[in-house]
Amino acid sequence: MSFPRLILIPTIILLASLLISSIPASAAYPGPNTGLPPMPDGYSPGSVTGKVYKTVTTDAVPFIYVALVNASNTSMIYMTTTSDETGRYRFIGISSTSGSAYRIIAKDPAYTDGQTEPFGIPSGTKVFVDVQILPKENYQPTPDPSQAPGTASGRVTQIGTGAPLYGATVCLVSPTNADIVYETTTTDQNGVFRFTDLTDFETPYQIRVSQDGFKDGYSLIFQVEPGVTTDLSVAMDLKPPEITPFPTRDPTTDGSQTSPTPEPSPGFGVAIAILASAIGVAIAGRKKE
Repeated sequence: MSFPRLILIPTIILLASLLISSIPASAAYPGPNTGLPPMPDGYSPGSVTGKVYKTVTTDAVPFIYVALVNASNTSMIYMTTTSDETGRYRFIGISSTSGSAYRIIAKDPAYTDGQTEPFGIPSGTKVFVDVQILPKENYQPTPDPSQAPGTASGRVTQIGTGAPLYGATVCLVSPTNADIVYETTTTDQNGVFRFTDLTDFETPYQIRVSQDGFKDGYSLIFQVEPGVTTDLSVAMDLKPPEITPFPTRDPTTDGSQTSPTPEPSPGFGVAIAILASAIGVAIAGRKKE
C-alpha cells in the first residue's frame, strides 16, 4: 500500500516538529548568547516586531534594551537591540518554530524587567509582540562616571616665601581673551580656590589670579576632564616698589636765577640825609677853629 507524496511530507514535518518542541529548550541550547534554534525542514525564517511601553500610562519607552530569548530559559539570549525613539523594536531572520520557543524581555535600571508570554513564529511570517515595563518608584539614577562634572582647584602662594595668599581674586578665563570670565571665586585662608561642576569638556580654560601688591598670575592652559580634579596652583610675584620722581630743572633758565633789585625804602633815604647833614656840620665846626 502506498501513500501520496503530498500526504507523506506534511506528516513527516508534523512529527519532526512535535519531537523538537517536546525537548526542553534549556537542555537543547545551553548557555547564554547561543545561536537561534534550528528550523524544521521546509520552514523559512520569520520576524518579530513590537513596542515597549509603560504598564500604567501606555507611553512608549524609547532607547531601551530589548532581547529575544529562550521561552524556558531567559538567560539564553538569541538577539538584542534597542527600541527606537517611538519605543519600537524589530528582530528579523528568526528561525520559525511550530511551538512557543521565544520570549521578548525589556530591561532598564529605571524600570522593573518586562517579559512577554512565550510565542512562536510560523514559517515566513511576521509576529507582533508588545512588551510592558513598570517604572520603579523613587528611582535615582547612578551618575555616569564618563559624564561626571570636572573640578579645577589649586593654591595661590607668594613666590620665594611660599606663603598662602588669602582673599586673592581667582577667575576662570579664556586663554585667548582674559576679559572673558566664566566664573570667579576667592582664595580661603590657606590660599586654596576651587571651581566645581564644570561640564564643558571641550573648551580650553586658564586661571587668572589678582591680588593687591602683586603682579597678576596665570596657570597653564587646561581642559576639564569628566570626574577629574585638575590641580592648577599659581605662584604670585610682588610688584616692584614705585619710585617718586624728583622735580626737573627748567632748561630755559640754564640753572641760574636772578633776584630783583630791591626798592629803596623811604626811611633809608631820610637816614642818609640826616647823616650827611651831621657830617657837614662837624666839618664846618673844625674849619672855624
